[in-house]
Amino acid sequence: MAQGLQIAHNDQVVLSLDGVSVPAQVKVDSLTPAPIEPVSVTIDELLDGKHQSEYVSITGTQFKTAGTFSGENILTDCNSEIEVYTRSAATFSGETMPTGNGTFKGIASVYNTAQLLMRDPTELDMTGDICGVPSIIYLSQNFTGLTSDKQVNTIPGWYTFSQEGTVPWKGWTLSSNNFARIKYGLIKSGEEGIRKNLDLLETNSKLNHKAFGKFD
Repeated sequence: MAQGLQIAHNDQVVLSLDGVSVPAQVKVDSLTPAPIEPVSVTIDELLDGKHQSEYVSITGTQFKTAGTFSGENILTDCNSEIEVYTRSAATFSGETMPTGNGTFKGIASVYNTAQLLMRDPTELDMTGDICGVPSIIYLSQNFTGLTSDKQVNTIPGWYTFSQEGTVPWKGWTLSSNNFARIKYGLIKSGEEGIRKNLDLLETNSKLNHKAFGKFD
């Protein structure tokens, strides 16, 4: 027991010890201790407030978006999500996050909501195939060879026809990115035209269509 020790707790921050100097109460038993093994957990367990301040390991996870470790990033198992926070002052904050699926290791923490803190990016093993991607890809096209105002049917294997109207799909380049689009110009001076872009690399891109035959 330590005289004057206070335990501070609320739902928005991690449990803390106040009122005493923690280092002054610690006894060093060994300068070469055995490596600490993480506790195997799930994201849902962390969201429920379990394993606070413990060194944890979560399998089958991936970062939701690409980028560097700095700031707030989302870790997902394709069912649940949790925030991973890295201070900009961290030596590895500017390093690129892994883009694969695998095992994340870090410290379970809380700041307003449950979050994870990394110890070292070398502890991450996230090089596997990501989840949330269909096992069979029926259509893949980045339109790199389709220049502006060139019809889509100039791409081998692609055809365009108008079920209604006469406006075809054509290529377009913007900020060095190529995509296909349908554009109908100004109807009257000052009115908005009709424009629909198609970028198959865009995660949230939607294309409504009618199927004339089966895929399989």
